Amino acid sequence: MAIEREAVEYDSIFALMAKSDKDEDDDGDEVNFLDVQRNLKSYSQKKLISSANVLIDVYHNLINDKKVLTIELGEVEHERDDLVVVVVDLKETIKDLKKEKDALTEKIKNVEYERDDLLVVVVDLKETIEELKRKNSFVNTQKEKEVASKAHLKLENELKMVKSSLCAELERNRQLEKDLGRVKNDLEKSLK
Repeated sequence: MAIEREAVEYDSIFALMAKSDKDEDDDGDEVNFLDVQRNLKSYSQKKLISSANVLIDVYHNLINDKKVLTIELGEVEHERDDLVVVVVDLKETIKDLKKEKDALTEKIKNVEYERDDLLVVVVDLKETIEELKRKNSFVNTQKEKEVASKAHLKLENELKMVKSSLCAELERNRQLEKDLGRVKNDLEKSLK
Protein backbone atom coordinates (compact mmCIF):
# COMPACT_ATOMS: atom_id res chain seq x y z
CA MET A 1 0.00 0.00 0.00
CA ALA A 2 2.82 2.36 0.92
CA ILE A 3 4.56 1.46 -2.34
CA GLU A 4 1.36 2.21 -4.29
CA ARG A 5 0.97 5.57 -2.56
CA GLU A 6 4.63 6.35 -3.26
CA ALA A 7 4.12 5.32 -6.88
CA VAL A 8 1.13 7.66 -7.22
CA GLU A 9 3.16 10.53 -5.74
CA TYR A 10 6.05 9.84 -8.05
CA ASP A 11 3.71 9.50 -11.03
CA SER A 12 2.34 12.97 -10.34
CA ILE A 13 5.88 14.34 -10.06
CA PHE A 14 6.91 12.59 -13.26
CA ALA A 15 3.79 13.92 -14.97
CA LEU A 16 4.96 17.40 -14.01
CA MET A 17 8.41 16.51 -15.28
CA ALA A 18 6.90 15.23 -18.51
CA LYS A 19 4.91 18.45 -18.82
CA SER A 20 8.10 20.44 -18.27
CA ASP A 21 9.90 18.23 -20.79
CA LYS A 22 7.06 18.74 -23.30
CA ASP A 23 7.39 22.44 -22.83
CA GLU A 24 11.10 22.14 -23.53
CA ASP A 25 11.35 19.58 -26.32
CA ASP A 26 7.75 18.42 -27.12
CA ASP A 27 8.82 14.81 -27.72
CA GLY A 28 5.46 13.47 -26.45
CA ASP A 29 6.96 10.84 -24.13
CA GLU A 30 5.21 10.51 -20.81
CA VAL A 31 7.32 9.47 -17.86
CA ASN A 32 5.95 7.64 -14.84
CA PHE A 33 7.39 5.96 -11.77
CA LEU A 34 7.17 2.41 -13.13
CA ASP A 35 8.98 3.46 -16.32
CA VAL A 36 11.74 5.02 -14.30
CA GLN A 37 12.05 1.90 -12.07
CA ARG A 38 12.20 -0.46 -15.03
CA ASN A 39 14.47 1.65 -17.19
CA LEU A 40 16.61 3.36 -14.57
CA LYS A 41 19.78 1.67 -15.78
CA SER A 42 19.03 2.58 -19.38
CA TYR A 43 18.78 6.34 -18.63
CA SER A 44 21.77 8.36 -19.46
CA GLN A 45 23.45 10.42 -16.82
CA LYS A 46 22.37 13.54 -18.68
CA LYS A 47 18.71 12.46 -18.65
CA LEU A 48 18.93 11.55 -14.95
CA ILE A 49 20.49 14.94 -14.14
CA SER A 50 17.84 16.65 -16.27
CA SER A 51 15.10 14.71 -14.47
CA ALA A 52 16.63 15.58 -11.10
CA ASN A 53 16.81 19.25 -12.10
CA VAL A 54 13.17 19.17 -13.17
CA LEU A 55 12.26 17.53 -9.85
CA ILE A 56 14.20 20.20 -7.97
CA ASP A 57 12.50 22.94 -9.99
CA VAL A 58 9.09 21.40 -9.34
CA TYR A 59 9.93 21.13 -5.64
CA HIS A 60 10.98 24.81 -5.48
CA ASN A 61 7.89 25.85 -7.41
CA LEU A 62 5.73 23.92 -4.96
CA ILE A 63 7.53 25.55 -2.02
CA ASN A 64 7.00 29.00 -3.58
CA ASP A 65 3.34 28.20 -4.27
CA LYS A 66 2.97 27.09 -0.66
CA LYS A 67 4.50 30.39 0.56
CA VAL A 68 2.18 32.42 -1.67
CA LEU A 69 -0.84 30.44 -0.51
CA THR A 70 0.23 30.83 3.12
CA ILE A 71 0.47 34.61 2.66
CA GLU A 72 -2.92 34.69 0.92
CA LEU A 73 -4.40 32.58 3.72
CA GLY A 74 -3.03 35.03 6.28
CA GLU A 75 -4.54 37.96 4.38
CA VAL A 76 -7.91 36.21 4.08
CA GLU A 77 -7.86 35.38 7.80
CA HIS A 78 -7.03 39.02 8.55
CA GLU A 79 -9.92 40.17 6.35
CA ARG A 80 -12.20 37.68 8.10
CA ASP A 81 -11.13 39.06 11.48
CA ASP A 82 -11.80 42.60 10.23
CA LEU A 83 -15.25 41.55 9.06
CA VAL A 84 -15.99 39.97 12.43
CA VAL A 85 -15.08 43.27 14.10
CA VAL A 86 -17.34 45.15 11.68
CA VAL A 87 -20.22 42.75 12.40
CA VAL A 88 -19.76 43.19 16.15
CA ASP A 89 -19.65 46.99 15.71
CA LEU A 90 -22.79 46.92 13.57
CA LYS A 91 -24.63 44.82 16.15
CA GLU A 92 -23.64 47.33 18.84
CA THR A 93 -24.75 50.22 16.62
CA ILE A 94 -28.09 48.53 15.98
CA LYS A 95 -28.54 48.01 19.70
CA ASP A 96 -27.75 51.70 20.37
CA LEU A 97 -30.10 52.82 17.59
CA LYS A 98 -32.92 50.72 19.05
CA LYS A 99 -32.35 52.34 22.44
CA GLU A 100 -32.32 55.79 20.83
CA LYS A 101 -35.51 54.97 18.92
CA ASP A 102 -37.23 53.86 22.11
CA ALA A 103 -36.14 57.05 23.90
CA LEU A 104 -37.40 59.22 21.03
CA THR A 105 -40.70 57.35 20.94
CA GLU A 106 -41.12 58.01 24.66
CA LYS A 107 -40.30 61.71 24.17
CA ILE A 108 -42.88 61.93 21.40
CA LYS A 109 -45.55 60.42 23.69
CA ASN A 110 -44.69 62.93 26.41
CA VAL A 111 -44.84 65.86 23.99
CA GLU A 112 -48.20 64.65 22.68
CA TYR A 113 -49.55 64.52 26.26
CA GLU A 114 -48.25 68.04 26.89
CA ARG A 115 -49.80 69.22 23.64
CA ASP A 116 -53.16 67.73 24.61
CA ASP A 117 -52.97 69.43 28.01
CA LEU A 118 -52.15 72.75 26.36
CA LEU A 119 -55.06 72.38 23.96
CA VAL A 120 -57.39 71.92 26.94
CA VAL A 121 -55.95 75.09 28.52
CA VAL A 122 -56.47 76.99 25.25
CA VAL A 123 -60.11 75.86 25.06
CA ASP A 124 -60.66 76.92 28.70
CA LEU A 125 -59.08 80.30 28.06
CA LYS A 126 -61.23 80.84 24.99
CA GLU A 127 -64.34 80.05 27.02
CA THR A 128 -63.19 82.47 29.72
CA ILE A 129 -62.58 85.17 27.12
CA GLU A 130 -66.04 84.62 25.64
CA GLU A 131 -67.59 84.78 29.07
CA LEU A 132 -65.71 87.98 29.84
CA LYS A 133 -66.82 89.44 26.52
CA ARG A 134 -70.45 88.66 27.42
CA LYS A 135 -70.02 90.21 30.85
CA ASN A 136 -68.25 93.15 29.29
CA SER A 137 -71.24 93.87 27.06
CA PHE A 138 -73.45 94.19 30.15
CA VAL A 139 -71.10 96.57 31.91
CA ASN A 140 -72.19 100.17 31.36
CA THR A 141 -69.74 102.14 33.34
CA GLN A 142 -66.35 103.20 32.07
CA LYS A 143 -64.59 101.88 35.15
CA GLU A 144 -66.01 98.42 34.80
CA LYS A 145 -65.12 98.47 31.13
CA GLU A 146 -61.50 99.30 32.00
CA VAL A 147 -61.30 96.44 34.52
CA ALA A 148 -62.84 94.06 32.01
CA SER A 149 -60.54 95.37 29.31
CA LYS A 150 -57.49 94.82 31.50
CA ALA A 151 -58.68 91.32 32.31
CA HIS A 152 -59.37 90.75 28.64
CA LEU A 153 -55.89 91.97 27.68
CA LYS A 154 -54.38 89.85 30.42
CA LEU A 155 -56.26 86.78 29.17
CA GLU A 156 -55.34 87.53 25.58
CA ASN A 157 -51.69 87.82 26.61
CA GLU A 158 -51.98 84.52 28.45
CA LEU A 159 -53.64 83.03 25.40
CA LYS A 160 -50.83 84.30 23.17
CA MET A 161 -48.25 82.81 25.54
CA VAL A 162 -50.11 79.48 25.56
CA LYS A 163 -50.38 79.56 21.76
CA SER A 164 -46.69 80.35 21.53
CA SER A 165 -45.87 77.54 23.93
CA LEU A 166 -48.15 75.21 21.98
CA CYS A 167 -46.46 76.15 18.69
CA ALA A 168 -43.06 75.51 20.25
CA GLU A 169 -44.20 72.12 21.57
CA LEU A 170 -45.70 71.23 18.19
CA GLU A 171 -42.44 72.22 16.50
CA ARG A 172 -40.50 70.11 18.99
CA ASN A 173 -42.91 67.23 18.33
CA ARG A 174 -42.38 67.63 14.55
CA GLN A 175 -38.60 67.62 15.07
CA LEU A 176 -38.81 64.49 17.24
CA GLU A 177 -40.90 62.76 14.57
CA LYS A 178 -38.31 63.72 11.96
CA ASP A 179 -35.51 62.39 14.22
CA LEU A 180 -37.45 59.20 14.75
CA GLY A 181 -37.87 58.80 11.00
CA ARG A 182 -34.13 59.31 10.53
CA VAL A 183 -33.35 56.74 13.24
CA LYS A 184 -35.75 54.27 11.61
CA ASN A 185 -34.06 54.77 8.23
CA ASP A 186 -30.61 54.35 9.81
CA LEU A 187 -31.79 51.22 11.59
CA GLU A 188 -33.23 49.77 8.37
CA LYS A 189 -30.00 50.54 6.52
CA SER A 190 -27.94 48.95 9.30
CA LEU A 191 -30.10 45.83 9.26
CA LYS A 192 -29.72 45.45 5.49
